Formats: sequence, structure tokens, C-alpha cells
Amino acid sequence: MYRSLASASASASASVPSYHPWLPYLRTHSNDRPPLVRLFCFPWAGAGASAYGVWQRRFTSGELDDGKAGLNKIDGEGPSKITGAKHVQLCAVQMPGREHRANEAPCENLKQAARDFVRDCKELLASARVAFFGHGCGSWMAYEVALEMRRNGMADPVLLVVSNWPAPQTPLNARPWRRVDALDNDELIREGRLWGWPEHIFREDFWPYIEPSIRADQRFFDTYEPIGVEEPLSCPIVAYVSQDDPKFGPRKGTPEFLEAWARLSTRMHMEIECWNGDHYYLQDEKLRHKVAKSVARRVADIAQLIADMQDDDGGDDDE
Repeated sequence: MYRSLASASASASASVPSYHPWLPYLRTHSNDRPPLVRLFCFPWAGAGASAYGVWQRRFTSGELDDGKAGLNKIDGEGPSKITGAKHVQLCAVQMPGREHRANEAPCENLKQAARDFVRDCKELLASARVAFFGHGCGSWMAYEVALEMRRNGMADPVLLVVSNWPAPQTPLNARPWRRVDALDNDELIREGRLWGWPEHIFREDFWPYIEPSIRADQRFFDTYEPIGVEEPLSCPIVAYVSQDDPKFGPRKGTPEFLEAWARLSTRMHMEIECWNGDHYYLQDEKLRHKVAKSVARRVADIAQLIADMQDDDGGDDDE
């Protein structure tokens, strides 16, 4: 397994565009050497790539480095002492209909979105090993992208981190929310308040304009049922959960919904990391740096392993 990690990262540079609609903050050049790991971050319903803008800035500025392994610096021993953000590249994902892609119709079918993503990002997904982070329904998008990569003959990701979202094999009638098409306007507002949506969006002068896009976002995951869960991913799965999430947090919700993710990995177990805050804890200024650093350390450990395998294989160093 670890041999394949090394060989994949040592492959030739991909020919990728300097601007990519799915990855608006990613800048590449045709002569760039692929990083050891690309970390793709998938946003939650209603959010865009800017949800990970702070992560992106701190990644490139070096703020995630605390003298230990981080996204921007990997301190190993021996010949594979690695420095520089190029070794782990953060890719904040932009969904259709959001921010830079506001002129596109939002996708209401998660499986189709994953197919489109893999088709359009194939070079980036195939030229380096990849890790995924997803919050909310972005967790399902990350998982479905992993399945779609497998269908296209690509390697599994090296890590999947999911956040505040149930395992995708949860039956439709057991999921802890009501399908949006069964909700009238008042019921949708009550559901939104339960999740913790910001109160200002419910103003009478604002709500009618965003309700259609909110319903589209909900349909995106309402009917999703994955195909392929009987063949677990080979990578570790880690679940992040916030204490006060109304659906899944240990104080107010049912964290068992997250525990079922363990069955989707060949390791048959997973780590659960708890954070303070509600469903949208990633937007807490005091927490998001800590969460980013936690993810950074996990990915950096894997990147270091890949680098060590390259050294063992006699691969080139980074001078």
C-alpha cells in the first residue's frame, strides 16, 4: 500500500489550468511538480469555497506551522526533511451556483455533482494522492467523489475527515431531518432555526429571495443514497463533531449517526474528535484555526510517510 502512495506522488506533473471553476483559489502552472498530497475541502449547504478562505490564507502564510507537522511545513528526520506548502496543497471546492459560480444553476443531484467534479478535476485527482475534508453535506460529497474516483480507476484517498454529518448509508426514513419537499414555508423556517441558520436570513425582505436556493441545497442531499458502501474505502475515516450540534452533538443530538462512518473504511474503526460549538462551529473565529491545524497535522503525517517511502525507493529529494 505505502509503495503505491510513493509512486503515485512521484508521477509526472499534470497539465491543469491556471484557474479552475471548481477550485477558484488554486493557482497552478504547467511546470509545477505535484504536491505529495492535495487536501480537498468540501463546503456545507449554502456555503462556498470562501468558507475555507481562512484555511487557505493560513496555509500559504505559514500560520499553521507550530514547529511540528503542519500543512505548510513537515519536519521529518533523516533525508526527507520537507518544507514548503507545495508538499501539501489545499484545494477549497466551489460548488455550482455559489460565489464565483453564481451564474450557474445549483446542482440538486449529489451523485451528478460528484461525477462532474471527478471529470473536470481528473488531472488534479490523479497526479497526487488526495485527502478530503467535508463539513455537513460536504461530507457526503467528499465520500461520493471517493467512490467516483474508484469507478474511474483512481486510488482511494489517503484520508477522509467528515464533520457533523451522518454516515451516508443511513436510511432515508431514519435521517434526522425532514425532506425539504415535504416542508411548507413556515416549516422550512422552523427547520432552519433548529439547525442554527443565521436569523437575518428569515427577514421578510430577504427570505423570499433565498428560499429557492435553500430548497435546492436541501434537495442536493435529501435523496442521496450511495452505491458501493459494501466495498469500504482503504483510507482511515475521522469524524469531527461539535458538542452542541442539534442533530449529532453529544449534548443535544445523536452522535451514533456519525459512528456508522466506521463501517465505510476497511479499518472498521475510526477516531471521533469533539469540538465546542454548534453545527457551524467552523465559522467560530476562535475555533477555525484550531480545526485547520488539527486537519493539517493529520495530512502532514501522511505526506511525511509518502516522502519517507520515496526516500526508501531512492526517489529525488526536493532540492
